[in-house]
Amino acid sequence: MAGITIPENIHGSSNWPLLNGDQLEWRKAFVYEGLGTYGGALPNLTVINQNFRYIETFEDSLLEKVVFREFYDQKKDPLELHNLIGSEKVTSKVNEAQKLIKQHKQTILQQ
Repeated sequence: MAGITIPENIHGSSNWPLLNGDQLEWRKAFVYEGLGTYGGALPNLTVINQNFRYIETFEDSLLEKVVFREFYDQKKDPLELHNLIGSEKVTSKVNEAQKLIKQHKQTILQQ
């Protein structure tokens, strides 16, 4: 596309193929970083997809000690009133989300 300059070193995946009309494989989940202390909130990392939200809240900005975990079914509980952490029904999904957070910490936050 004439006139478009693609900057280098942008965090994330390129959308250039989409602009070219190519098909992109969309991610199924993403990790949200709530690393600020606004409103007295503790730092957290959250995995979000169309079915669930998993949140790990950390003691401090070192992101080493998890002090609270949450898991919500986005379809059945969109207001996030029922924390399902500890339920055997969601164990595999929690494990999947924990792997995504670990990968995010190793590949994104360590840069």
